Amino acid sequence: NIAVQYVRILVMILAMYGTSCGEERVIFLYQGKPPGSELWTHQEKESKTNLFKTRLVYNVTKPSLTMFAPKEPNGTALIICPGGAFHCLSIDSEGNDVAKWLTEEGVTCFVLKYRLVECKTDDPALELLSKGKSVEQHVGPVVKLAMEDGLQAIRHVRTHAKELGVNPKRIGLMGFSAGGTLAVSVAYNYAKESRPDYLVPIYAQYDWALKKQDVPEDAPPIFILAATDD
Repeated sequence: NIAVQYVRILVMILAMYGTSCGEERVIFLYQGKPPGSELWTHQEKESKTNLFKTRLVYNVTKPSLTMFAPKEPNGTALIICPGGAFHCLSIDSEGNDVAKWLTEEGVTCFVLKYRLVECKTDDPALELLSKGKSVEQHVGPVVKLAMEDGLQAIRHVRTHAKELGVNPKRIGLMGFSAGGTLAVSVAYNYAKESRPDYLVPIYAQYDWALKKQDVPEDAPPIFILAATDD
């Protein structure tokens, strides 16, 4: 009947939309609680009404990758780390939207939700700004955990490269702001299996990164971007 036909058409449209945006699935990076945060009890939340006026994810305790698969993959993979001063993730503007754009170029993208400072309120943006100069004291202990999530993300994509349809020698890491801090930290602290093949820190908070005195001898190529007024 006509009603059934309309339902079928609607399902087809929704299926086409899901394919075009490329959002495939969520991949959790650890079995059980992640090392270093076993005692955390808070739960991941999302905010759409906040000081930044954008969709924010906060209180991440279970690091994950959201995969965006292109229609015509070229083998290149990119792990994208949204920013938010380690208090939240600007999940669309510095994550999902970037992934959707790059899938049009054939890049298989993975948006990383990494561990963050616990927020006590429903407005992580306002809570972050209220801390002023003391914010670094809150961020310090979490940077290492976030870096470990970045390293684990690279290991996972490389280990499952064939299943994910990517080249294990073309896995990159891009980060915005705090996500850039994560990327820079990974750049100094990777092992063979977690080495990114290219790095893209975008307006990274470089002072917060976990750096070593020397750049690794096998350091990957890096593209750095920041605004002159930032």
